[in-house]
Amino acid sequence: MTEVFKREERYIVIKHSDISGFWREDVREQFFAALERLNEHHVRIPQRQFLVIESDWPEYEPAWQMIEDRVAGRPSTASAFRALLAERNALAFLLKRFVDGEHDQEENQAERHMYHDEAQTLLAYLGGQVQGYTLVPDDALRALTAERDALRKGLTEVFNHIECNTECLVRDLVNWGTPRINPNDFYTECEAIKAIASAALNADAATQSTDTENVSRHEGGQT
Repeated sequence: MTEVFKREERYIVIKHSDISGFWREDVREQFFAALERLNEHHVRIPQRQFLVIESDWPEYEPAWQMIEDRVAGRPSTASAFRALLAERNALAFLLKRFVDGEHDQEENQAERHMYHDEAQTLLAYLGGQVQGYTLVPDDALRALTAERDALRKGLTEVFNHIECNTECLVRDLVNWGTPRINPNDFYTECEAIKAIASAALNADAATQSTDTENVSRHEGGQT
């Protein structure tokens, strides 16, 4: 039966910032004096070098896993870990480029497309689409933005050409009859604007039809 690997506490690690921040000056002096005397016996105590990885670092658990593999005689996962770390860093770099590019009007569009293609390939390699997120090509994004802006302008023109009572009705429809829309959900916003504009035009046409009927009745002597 394979013995369960146990993480030993074989070392005492003290951070310099903890010493200077929490120890009294006289205690610090005594500690460093004792440490110096310990180092003087380097013949009996071999000098060692250590790599300290704090538990809040992402490399902490993989490092322990590599030690456990070595103790158990299993093949080291160090190379696989380095590959995964490189992939993570590459993805982080690409995402940073997208965020920076969104606010850079002078960004080279050809370069943006190149990063877009690389990010799509990397996402596919890591398991396909990330739930809740998608990469939208620049051309498609610009087309959706243009359609949204045109519909907003058209809706404003509808408001400017309809009767006041109808306008109030339509504004109530806008304020209370539509769902809360994500500002980046272009499709939902465009469809909602189309529905509102259609309702406004229909309401305005119905009002004009009623007014015409009333005038005809008045001219014909009907009450």
